[in-house]
Amino acid sequence: MTAVASETPKPVREQGTSPAPARLTSLDAYRGLVMLLMMAEALDLSRVAQAVPGSALWKFLAHHRSHAEWIGCSLHDLIQPSFSFLVGVALPFSLASRAARGQSRTFMTLHEVRWLATTGVVCVAAGGALGWLGVCPIVKRIWTPSWTLFSGGLCLVLMAGFYLLLDLWGRKRWSFPLVVIGTNSIAAYCIAALGGNFIGKSLRTHLAPSVFKLFGRPYEPLLYGGFIVIVMWLLLYWIYRRKLFLRI
Repeated sequence: MTAVASETPKPVREQGTSPAPARLTSLDAYRGLVMLLMMAEALDLSRVAQAVPGSALWKFLAHHRSHAEWIGCSLHDLIQPSFSFLVGVALPFSLASRAARGQSRTFMTLHEVRWLATTGVVCVAAGGALGWLGVCPIVKRIWTPSWTLFSGGLCLVLMAGFYLLLDLWGRKRWSFPLVVIGTNSIAAYCIAALGGNFIGKSLRTHLAPSVFKLFGRPYEPLLYGGFIVIVMWLLLYWIYRRKLFLRI
């Protein structure tokens, strides 16, 4: 694992050779969303839901911040499939970018998005049908075939949405917080896995206990975890501004 600064001299491109494909913001943003879901474990929404038992909203949010007990799928369950998906998806996008020589780039891009979305919907429908008909339940813990289809389809649909919105339509401003995380996903993982507890203890040491009870005791875990996530993001932003990116 090495830290790479992006300000290294760029190689001179020979005349007639094609330029290197631009970095896809959609991949960085999607990767950032996945890492943010992992970092958001610090929010401990299940405790908030238990403290406010009559709230359907907090029950819904807590469900998607944790894994399904057995059958079913939550947003948190998509972390691992998305990791696997993003490892392999960059190469086809790069090849597609290079292949857009004799055709309109817009045409090629729309074709890619349509293929992703259509394949994703078909996979989600197939996996859901297998589970609904009782042929094969959707269970992440043992990666049943229906789960593979269902989760893989959702990953494709998410990728299509990010790609269309960010790389085709150019609506990138909102995604900056995710890009900060996604461009340094290894650092984000290390900070979340190794530094989360330290950050939390430091916050409790240096801030008054009443700070986390600002909105009442039921929301203390949310505010405490929110402070941890903000500190982790600020650390990643500090690294991002200095153009240091961990690579394997």
